[in-house]
Amino acid sequence: MKVKVAGSSDCLPDRALAAALSTTPARSDVDDNAHSGTKAHVRAAHVDDLPAIWRFCAQSYDVYRGCSFEDFRAVWHHRWLDNPAASPGQPLGWILESAKGEVVGFAGIVPMRVKIGSQSFTAFCGANWSVRPEYRRHSLAIFRQYTALGASHVVLSTSVSHLAAPVHARAMQRIPVEHTDQSLWWIIDPKRLLSLKLAQLGKKSPLWKAVAVAAPALGVLGAAWPVVLGIYTDREHRILPWLARAQIAFDCPPLPVERVMSFDEEFDELWAEHRQLHDVIVERTAEFLHWRHVLLPRAAGECFVFACRERGRLLGYVALQTPGSRSDVPLPGCFNVTDLFYPPEREDVLGNLMNAAFQFAVQQGGTVLKLSGFHPVVQAGLASQRPCVIAPDTLRTLALGQFMKFGLKRKVRPADRPPVGSYWYKVPTEELAQICRSGSWWPSAIDGTSNL
Repeated sequence: MKVKVAGSSDCLPDRALAAALSTTPARSDVDDNAHSGTKAHVRAAHVDDLPAIWRFCAQSYDVYRGCSFEDFRAVWHHRWLDNPAASPGQPLGWILESAKGEVVGFAGIVPMRVKIGSQSFTAFCGANWSVRPEYRRHSLAIFRQYTALGASHVVLSTSVSHLAAPVHARAMQRIPVEHTDQSLWWIIDPKRLLSLKLAQLGKKSPLWKAVAVAAPALGVLGAAWPVVLGIYTDREHRILPWLARAQIAFDCPPLPVERVMSFDEEFDELWAEHRQLHDVIVERTAEFLHWRHVLLPRAAGECFVFACRERGRLLGYVALQTPGSRSDVPLPGCFNVTDLFYPPEREDVLGNLMNAAFQFAVQQGGTVLKLSGFHPVVQAGLASQRPCVIAPDTLRTLALGQFMKFGLKRKVRPADRPPVGSYWYKVPTEELAQICRSGSWWPSAIDGTSNL
């Protein structure tokens, strides 16, 4: 069985990289007369740069609008200083600095421990990459710094769109697993989700603001909403899952499932028991799980972990995460499955864990339960629960609400264009490359940066 490894869910500046394809700067400090007003150079980022990075991100990166410096610093201290995979001397990322000393781009790195074959490695995952539009010709220079790490380290990229895929295809390898980039949604409260999307659009358009407060219009849109979503976002254009009431209710022998607030030696034992089943997998020690789920900064969200046991023995767990307080356009009631670990042959464990996760989301007044970045084996196990299946090419437009502007022209991917692919990697030796090409990869969304 071939499965996958985690990287970063908010990795690279897709449009910036796409724009950089038209230019190929030989050095990181491109200096020419045609762009004399956008001279810049790339340098290593340091912890002391956080105030300047925060000011840049708060102005240029949607996810950090409205984020205080204290919250921003907590996120990056969590990634850089508190991370159990971090060690002195590791790169933290890069800053694109203008000729005036202003930060005009940022590319962060988060270290993760990954098992490849029988050995453990520190992998570097890109996170929160952004470059100001007028400086995007420098994006490829930053990307080269990133891929250069592959000469001596494992490098991972995730959430790569069709715009960034061609760039990755030139420097990295796509994981040998298909369809891991699909998302499964269970919309618990369609009307609330619709009103939230309209409210977001209303901030940008007077027309949609008027629609958002018009009850009759909401009624018409409410009736059409599931049909539009099903036709536009579902790979098979299924309507029923969007019209039917969302539900996860596996008919399986019940096993005890309870919420856990800490991680002890039984989680280390679970990891030790199952680590050899997969050739490529993010390490899941109790130390890592505590960092990822318990020490999560408030700006990154809140985690809820549920463990499944049989006669007192830990069999698996599922982790849910809600959006943090760092954004001015959050999606209240959105629960993301950020980790799901269980013996693949125990479908009853999967059923009990997902039953508990869905029930918790409903009890907490959830709007939607989402699962993405997992192997098709997991998706197949959840197919009976009527998820809304969203293809990667439309996920970004769905998240932004662009489909509500009725620009529903579906773009066809050219045959010669690299597939979107959620995960790309680069390793320093041919031995490791062979394991990654032919070995089994276990799915995960616990890259340490998901939703941060």
